[in-house]
Amino acid sequence: MMAAFDPRECRVCNEEFDEEGRRPRTLTCSHHFCTNCITKLINNHSKQCPFCRVEFQASSAGDVMVNHGVEDFIKFLSNKEAETSPGPNQHSQEHSFAAEKIDNGTKDSGATNRNLLVDYQNAETRIEDCIQSLLALKTDLQNENARIEVELLPKINELMVEHKDAIQSLEKTQVKLASQLKEAKDKKRHLRNANDSSSSTKFKEIVSKKDRDNRDYSAAESWLELFKNLSPEDDKLIRKTKKVCRSTKEKVSVAIEVFSSKDSSDDDVSPVLDNATITLRELTFSGQLTPQRLQEMSEPVKALLKQRKIYAIHYDKGISRSAKFTIKGDYLYLHHLENKSPPGDAYTLEFRDVLSLVDPSSTLTFLELSAGGSTLGRLHVLLAPDTARAKNFALLCTGEKHHCYANTSLLWARHKGQAMEGVWGGDYEMDDGEGGAALVRGLTTGGEYERPWTAGTVEGLWWKGDAQGAQFLIYTRDNPGKVCERAFGVVERGLGVLVRAINRYPDIKQVKVSDCGLVIHCSASH
Repeated sequence: MMAAFDPRECRVCNEEFDEEGRRPRTLTCSHHFCTNCITKLINNHSKQCPFCRVEFQASSAGDVMVNHGVEDFIKFLSNKEAETSPGPNQHSQEHSFAAEKIDNGTKDSGATNRNLLVDYQNAETRIEDCIQSLLALKTDLQNENARIEVELLPKINELMVEHKDAIQSLEKTQVKLASQLKEAKDKKRHLRNANDSSSSTKFKEIVSKKDRDNRDYSAAESWLELFKNLSPEDDKLIRKTKKVCRSTKEKVSVAIEVFSSKDSSDDDVSPVLDNATITLRELTFSGQLTPQRLQEMSEPVKALLKQRKIYAIHYDKGISRSAKFTIKGDYLYLHHLENKSPPGDAYTLEFRDVLSLVDPSSTLTFLELSAGGSTLGRLHVLLAPDTARAKNFALLCTGEKHHCYANTSLLWARHKGQAMEGVWGGDYEMDDGEGGAALVRGLTTGGEYERPWTAGTVEGLWWKGDAQGAQFLIYTRDNPGKVCERAFGVVERGLGVLVRAINRYPDIKQVKVSDCGLVIHCSASH
């Protein structure tokens, strides 16, 4: 059994905490020690927790946060002891009541045992009810499985047999047609040779060969009659195949005409896609690709997005940068700005005009994670409205201020399998946890940033203030009863991608934020 320790004492030097040289300070692993002991650790170049060996970052003890909760608890204990300290006559009074308490305890023990027995019986009843419910569910599943085997599987098998028979019939017809085609070519070649030979002979020879020629023509006519003897199934298959080919050819022709023609008028071409409010040709000729039309996500606009032909342009101090748009499912993404020009045939929009599509009360950003050249997936992070930390995070997702989370590594995976499990990242300067200055100055803690500690919470770094304020921590497990004091967002979608990365890669630094940006639009169903 582990020996108990006094929470009022430092677990290294066993000295009581005070408000001067032995103030309690909490490391990143949540263990707390006095100021003197932390100073000794830093001076000895041993920036590890003496108990769990988790590293911490601090150049002096003053960089480690004071644990005000421990200080308040010590004060509470001191006040409590002062209030309950016995006076000179109190010992005798306590002794006189001792026997009475023992008697009362003996009388109450029977009632307590009876109450415990009732509780156990109630719990047993609830467990039995649960077992019966599970057995009923098992029976339902067995009945459903039997119904599938009796009713559905025979129908599926019947369809498969019919499909197989149709294929075999078509194959037989193909073989028959191939044989007849070969015979027809042979007959054609024979008749051509006979005709050439007849034209070069004398009249007598022509007359003498008349009978043979008639036999040849009769044979050809009898061969042509073979096509009339095709079975109804063969004829049906052939006609159906022709119909499918003709329909496919028409649809492809219309699609090619709409998406490539620049000379014909709208009246000459039928629309390819239903419910399309803007055709591709309208965009091509009028140049009216606006942020609002982009947000409408009509089918022609989706086609442009899939071809990577829409970009946002940002001009800042004479420097032009561009950000691509992509579409994935029902989501429209604006990626981070890059120092390169868009393709010559691309449609462009002003970057700041596109930002007008973003709802400041529910800004949705994304981080794309990759490892070893393979994409793992995307995290959608919903930001808290009107907070400095959220604005700082959004700027580093878009790269608007020339700094960006793209191509940065995840730094640490802390407390795997525990309630405090999470991943650190966001050092766009050093990529090792020593950098990552905030772009928005004056970041605070508590107040508007307080929220329950739940899986998916995104929190800012708390030590070294603005010097490392761009770094973030994403929690992957619930920590009931705990509160985050620097939370500015929550992972709305894709938290499983991060959880799988923690479990798959022992060194989380192998995982990188390969891309990032804003989610400009998503369907109402999401």
